[in-house]
Amino acid sequence: SLINDSFGRDIWLNGPSAQFSSSGIVTLRSILISSGSFVNSGVLNVKRVANFGYLTNNSLMQGVDSLYNDGEFSNNDNLRIMTFFNDSILKNYGTIQGLTTVVDSMYNNGTFTNFSNGLIKADSATNNGLFTNNGTIEWLQFTNYINGVFTNNNALSFDDMTNMGNFTNNGSIVGAVSMWNNEVFNNTSTGTITLSVSFLNADSLSNTASFNNDGSFDIGDSFYNFNTITGSSTGSFTMQDTSYNSG
Repeated sequence: SLINDSFGRDIWLNGPSAQFSSSGIVTLRSILISSGSFVNSGVLNVKRVANFGYLTNNSLMQGVDSLYNDGEFSNNDNLRIMTFFNDSILKNYGTIQGLTTVVDSMYNNGTFTNFSNGLIKADSATNNGLFTNNGTIEWLQFTNYINGVFTNNNALSFDDMTNMGNFTNNGSIVGAVSMWNNEVFNNTSTGTITLSVSFLNADSLSNTASFNNDGSFDIGDSFYNFNTITGSSTGSFTMQDTSYNSG
């Protein structure tokens, strides 16, 4: 085990051949990987992480207040974290959750892949890069931002969602409240969407909101369209209350 004998121990890896590998217990304040690789196969307790090289978690990485990734980060087991920003490559094969329940906030500005066994739980999530979900995602507030390209191939749930980028759904989406499409959304023939409250398709500035539905879309309350809705014979909308169309 590598444990602090005083407050504020840090590790800095700086070199293409620099390596740190642990199968025991490591407790640190900060980790900076300028280049090289850091592999955790034990228990890693750390407050802050900045990765510009290669970071791999094969076991438990916990107590993380903040993480910035501008290298390649692979989470293969359990990551317990408060907030993180991905600016490069992040691969999740395990569980990403909060220190006790859900991640407070997460932002993807790079390439993020959640693989088939991956589980991500977060309060606030923003995607402004390339995000592919093949696993399970449970978010409360979700925004696919202007440069965001999001592909859902499995299970995505949220309270509220705003799409300002490009979104493709090939799997299952469940919204506890509402969804607003402000740009381009494609619900393919294998896609299912269930919203408990309402759906809005509108871009009040440029009128470019476009929603294509070739799958099924069940809305618990109201449906409002102010721009473009398309679809094929395989697509269906059902709603329990009001529908309004001026597109």
